[in-house]
Amino acid sequence: LRKDEAEVVERLETLERQRASLEEILGREETWRDGERMKKLKAKVAENHEEQTRLAARWQEIEGLLAGLETDE
Repeated sequence: LRKDEAEVVERLETLERQRASLEEILGREETWRDGERMKKLKAKVAENHEEQTRLAARWQEIEGLLAGLETDE
């Protein structure tokens, strides 16, 4: 479980960096002038958000399992 937790946390950190990068790109004037590019970038942001939400739930699940194991000891 600790390995799973570390992998989830690492992926969440990567996704957060990617989200920040995408938002920076979305804020550029040349980006929002290009409607097709904006559409693609917004889809990537939405995918990123969905994966972050899923992984955050998994992280909470792992934390709960680990807490239960520690209580049993």
